[in-house]
Amino acid sequence: MPADIFPSKQMYTPPNGIYFRLQDRDTGLYIYSDNERTPEVSVDQRSDADDQFFTLIPGTGDQEGTFAIQGKASGKVLFSVAKGDVKVGHADIGAGGPAEESLFKFLEGTDELTGAFRIQCPATKTELYADLSMNPPLGNRPASDVAKDAFFNFDFETVEIKAVNFDLSSGQVTDPAASTLYTESFTNETEEPLEHFFEINLPITGASLFAYHDGFPILAGSEESQFATQLPTFNADHEVTLGEETTTVHFGFQETFTTNIRASVPVSLEPGQTATVKVVAERASIRVPFTITLASKSTGAETETTGEWVGEVFGNVTFPREVN
Repeated sequence: MPADIFPSKQMYTPPNGIYFRLQDRDTGLYIYSDNERTPEVSVDQRSDADDQFFTLIPGTGDQEGTFAIQGKASGKVLFSVAKGDVKVGHADIGAGGPAEESLFKFLEGTDELTGAFRIQCPATKTELYADLSMNPPLGNRPASDVAKDAFFNFDFETVEIKAVNFDLSSGQVTDPAASTLYTESFTNETEEPLEHFFEINLPITGASLFAYHDGFPILAGSEESQFATQLPTFNADHEVTLGEETTTVHFGFQETFTTNIRASVPVSLEPGQTATVKVVAERASIRVPFTITLASKSTGAETETTGEWVGEVFGNVTFPREVN
């Protein structure tokens, strides 16, 4: 990956309708919210049950920047209070919206904890943790007491790619260099003039990398990390355009791909004449910003991933002809 392409420093928080599990980094267990279990809120091994899925409800007004964490199965939002028999639990959303003890901030870790986050309730000055030696194993402590067992990860539901869009006008073409990729000749051995067509079908290989910068984190090997799209190329004016063929790519990987130059090149020949056609193209590096739109398979809610596509491709293809 080029050195100047790197993930954003801003942690991604999903919009409402995109569901996720919350995994405790220390124990590997997942928070659940279930009206039919005892306790109703705790941690458990990973499962496909709806009680481990949550979505965020953004705070508004003075609470902007905080989020309520709503369970998919229970419909309730988590809360964290400093006193009481149940310090971490869930509650219905009131008529005025989530209570202040149900509004959380996500504070990203640093160094080896980068990508993980603490779940902190500003109103009660507490944050969640998971500890298997405790009963229940999901609890809270003062927000000032930072410990590794208080860091969690998002484990997102399966999403699907709805669109891949390139900002072609912002694309950059560098170091174009022309070369001859193919040569073919034909001689008119008849006694009559004729028109001959050179049928070109030439495979060419390029390089491709979709580099993440911000938004929904598409993980290598996930279902949404492999998709088919048209890839950028460039024209005679070295303007970035979109290629005609569709190519299957793998997000986050430097990889090669093959497309075909196809053309039917006509020449007129007198008896005894020989025509030669060449395929000449420039190879260049291209950088193009992209936006990928993804949608939840369960709700249809959409989110985005942004970044930069980096490629080594052939463009400005010409077919010079000579007749002798």
